[in-house]
Amino acid sequence: MRPFPSRGLNPARENFNDHLSRARKCIECTFGILRAKWRLLGKDIEVSSQKAIVIIKCMCILHNVIREKDGDSDLDYCNIMLGSQTVWEDEITDRRARGANTLQQAKEIRNTFMNYFLNT
Repeated sequence: MRPFPSRGLNPARENFNDHLSRARKCIECTFGILRAKWRLLGKDIEVSSQKAIVIIKCMCILHNVIREKDGDSDLDYCNIMLGSQTVWEDEITDRRARGANTLQQAKEIRNTFMNYFLNT
């Protein structure tokens, strides 16, 4: 999801951009930790979307089991959390090859989240 353009932001849009930025950082860090541990995430997962979801959920569960067992001694986790690796920054790509209808739907979803964040 894209943030609102930074020119002429009203308070609601600025609030949305802040929430989106925090969520994106959290998700990027999480995938960075998973990618450092399981090399499968370093390339395209060549399975169906449903199977990819199951694989990623399994990786999350295994990560949690390992963290519970080893605590903060997991080197991949420590490296990511200490910022010694910039895992996703160089790999985030802009995928614009989507139809106009999809773009309109994305804008509607973004506006729905903006209103939700404004009212909570």
